Amino acid sequence: MSELHDRQPVMVPTEAITDWLGGCALVDLPRLKIEALAWHEVAAGVGRREAEGPDLVLPVNSQT
Repeated sequence: MSELHDRQPVMVPTEAITDWLGGCALVDLPRLKIEALAWHEVAAGVGRREAEGPDLVLPVNSQT
């Protein structure tokens, strides 16, 4: 993940969200497996503070 961002986000499977929000220690949480992730290039607007909307997560090549 370091090639995408210099800070590591907490990524847990859906079934662990309640534990995470309930204060479970990070070391005790199951981790999301890398195989469950997918990534794609998004438009430059994602980096703008005022940018909003669901289209921000669409792949660049699917935007019209």
